[in-house]
Amino acid sequence: MAGKPRRLSVAFDIDDTIADIHDVVMRRVNRKLKGNYTFLETVTQLEQNGPLWKAYIREYEDLWTKKHKTIRLFLDKRLMKRVSKYYDIGFVSARGFNLKTTKGLKSWLRYHRLDHIKLDVTHTSDAKAELKYDIFVDDYPLKVKGKRMLLLIHREHNKAFVLPKNAMRFDNVNQAIHFLIKRATNEVNIK
Repeated sequence: MAGKPRRLSVAFDIDDTIADIHDVVMRRVNRKLKGNYTFLETVTQLEQNGPLWKAYIREYEDLWTKKHKTIRLFLDKRLMKRVSKYYDIGFVSARGFNLKTTKGLKSWLRYHRLDHIKLDVTHTSDAKAELKYDIFVDDYPLKVKGKRMLLLIHREHNKAFVLPKNAMRFDNVNQAIHFLIKRATNEVNIK
């Protein structure tokens, strides 16, 4: 007799997937630097640790360590509750460049009453793809392998990313959750 199929697991990224962080940080950076920079311009300075990246990190740290309650939740918690009926869910975050913000992140999850959901913290975004999840919902174009799937949340910094066969693009996290619910209830057939 065949057993019940294994429940699939879904990893939801934090920064700019369920938490409205990058735009908020960029508004603060632009106010301080009297500029009109984008997050994409900031990320390009990451490798050389340029002044724009440093300003971004200062504001990012300030928000997560001192003002985490002001970070807006993109996620519809009712949808999260529904999707958890069909999948094992967890949160993932790459904080290797800034582990001191993890405490603020945990407080933010508690503030939004989401702290009962497992949290995995990695050192790099690419390391998230190595975690034992079947489906990843992320704004970073992870390279997931095998039968695993990426539900990419559309952002300026990933719009040039060409989707592989195991990835789909969504406008926001709630749209991706609707897809997951439909997939689990056989309203959509994706292999």
